[in-house]
Amino acid sequence: LCVGDTLFLNAWDTLSTFLWNNGDTSALDTVVALSTLPNQQVVSVTTTNLCGVDSDTVEVWFITPPTANLGADTLICVGDSVLLQDTSLFATYAWSGTYGTFSTDSLWYSKSIQSTDSIHLSISNVCGVASDAILLQVDTTPWFNLGADTLVCDGNQIVLDADFPSSYSANTFAWSTGASTASISAGVENTFWASTSNACGTFSDTLLLDVDSVLSLNLGADTVLC
Repeated sequence: LCVGDTLFLNAWDTLSTFLWNNGDTSALDTVVALSTLPNQQVVSVTTTNLCGVDSDTVEVWFITPPTANLGADTLICVGDSVLLQDTSLFATYAWSGTYGTFSTDSLWYSKSIQSTDSIHLSISNVCGVASDAILLQVDTTPWFNLGADTLVCDGNQIVLDADFPSSYSANTFAWSTGASTASISAGVENTFWASTSNACGTFSDTLLLDVDSVLSLNLGADTVLC
């Protein structure tokens, strides 16, 4: 039954007396919700006449319409999981979306690769229907490659890139030069390292840059030999 409903119970039997667990002695009893919240009541009656005694018990649940709330859109990391669930009483569940279809009251979400899933939940019971949806993203630790150790000529520069553009969460960057951009230009002999971080972790790489000067040959003045 729904909160606000009324249940009428009838224990009538000819030439009998009645005793309900609430103390009522009439053949009829009325059951109403004790609060506006879901609640359970156990109602029993004992009937007596010249031939003997009999009793019966009924369990009555007063429930509210379901309320679907999957929470805010969420980002997790590869290897983590998140529990989506509902606690509505006497309800049926229909999960749908890019993660699949299910009919349980809860759902564990986890992925082993970067991905994005939209999950929808529809809940129904005798008192109504509710629905909600959530966007779940699975991110991973950043990865990049500064490349092999490199030789450049004096006066030239190369671009070193530590970006991880496929990240769902914001990237932050730290360079041995003090820069905090996704990439830098390098043209001096040095060992450069970069570190990229997002919500799921940090990754670092190092590159040795060797700078060589332009060769200058001098064979001397033209010469005549005998």
